[in-house]
Amino acid sequence: MCKKIYFALFNLFLFINASAQTTHTIKGKILDETGTALPYARIIDQNSKITTLSNQRGIFHVSFKNQPVSLKISYLGYETLDTTFTLENTTSDTIFCSFKLKPSVNELSTITVSSKPYHQVYQTTNLNILDYTFFGQNILLLVNYKNEYQIRLMDQSEKLLSRQQLQFKPQGFVKDCLGILHIFSKDTLYPVHFNSEFFSFPDAIPIEDYVEFIEPCVTSTDDFFALQYRTDFNQTIQYISQRKMDDAYGLIRLITDTEQVEYVLDYAEELNLTFAPSMVGEIYQQSDIRAAREKFQDQVFFDLVVTKAVYAPLFKTSNALFVFDHLADSCFVFNHQCQPIRQFQLSYHLQPEWANKLILEEGNERVFAVHQVNGIFSISEVNLENGILKSKVTLEEHTYPEKIKIRNGWIYYLHHEPINSGFNKLFRVPINQY
Repeated sequence: MCKKIYFALFNLFLFINASAQTTHTIKGKILDETGTALPYARIIDQNSKITTLSNQRGIFHVSFKNQPVSLKISYLGYETLDTTFTLENTTSDTIFCSFKLKPSVNELSTITVSSKPYHQVYQTTNLNILDYTFFGQNILLLVNYKNEYQIRLMDQSEKLLSRQQLQFKPQGFVKDCLGILHIFSKDTLYPVHFNSEFFSFPDAIPIEDYVEFIEPCVTSTDDFFALQYRTDFNQTIQYISQRKMDDAYGLIRLITDTEQVEYVLDYAEELNLTFAPSMVGEIYQQSDIRAAREKFQDQVFFDLVVTKAVYAPLFKTSNALFVFDHLADSCFVFNHQCQPIRQFQLSYHLQPEWANKLILEEGNERVFAVHQVNGIFSISEVNLENGILKSKVTLEEHTYPEKIKIRNGWIYYLHHEPINSGFNKLFRVPINQY
């Protein structure tokens, strides 16, 4: 199984990143001024006139024979970068470098700052936002507009950069452990390709293949995949390291509640042994109806309550892996070689308001714990040295916000207005507002 996952991910990675090598190859990364990767930037080799796109992690390969090398790098909303350089005294076939782009002055001048703490992002009427994600420094939306499904890309100033109709019914976004963005529908997954102007979805993946081969991988380092396996009706989690070089794997962390596992397995066995007559026939007794109803109720309780999954996420930062083992009241920290470094105690999850959710902020690599009382959510930063909660922001404006995400000091979420319940709107509020 581990080998299948490895090769599925490796082949997908090669498909996104492959480029032919001649004499030398530049392996570069396109970044914005804050160091955030810019996906699908356009790189033109001025000598060969060959155009290359960076992948979703901002990485690109350019192979060349002649020097000097002259590259033209462009990205929507950013100033075009023209760079020329000569590689001298180079013994390696591959040269690594990075390029930072500056936001264009025209785009910056259109940004408006609201005095209100809560700001509705992309204020368009008759637009239902199904899901959203961050696309470099831009925001990517899945929308339903007048019964037409679309993907829309907008910049930081909420200016629409691209709009395109979809030929399938989308349900949401998902990123795999290589950072490749997908749109999923009922039974198919569509990797998102972008050529700096248009989106395309040429490589549909059956959802069964994604669940079996790709979804178990939760993150990736330079040398390892970190895989997650759930057993015992979601009551046991195994985090396993899969080395890319030789497929060797090892145990990162085993998370389980033995008493709960025993209870769940006993409940499942009893449920299987419980008799429930078929109601298809024309002749049955009142006791048959009661038995069938009780069996159905027991099954629903088992599916929704008894087998509620253990919540113990693994997050990757630039220098460590964090496994939040709430059953052990501890967070276990590993380096990128999946070797243990340290651990610290957790207590925020013991509060009755705990919403069973942590959020990793994109860009700043902070982790936030979510609590809620009567639909009012509060978000607090978790100190990654000692587990103590820091500042707290309460989302008082809206009850039961959905799809909460955090990036660059802003909390984003979807909310449907009571007066217009069929339309989800995207809001954001600064973390340091209060």
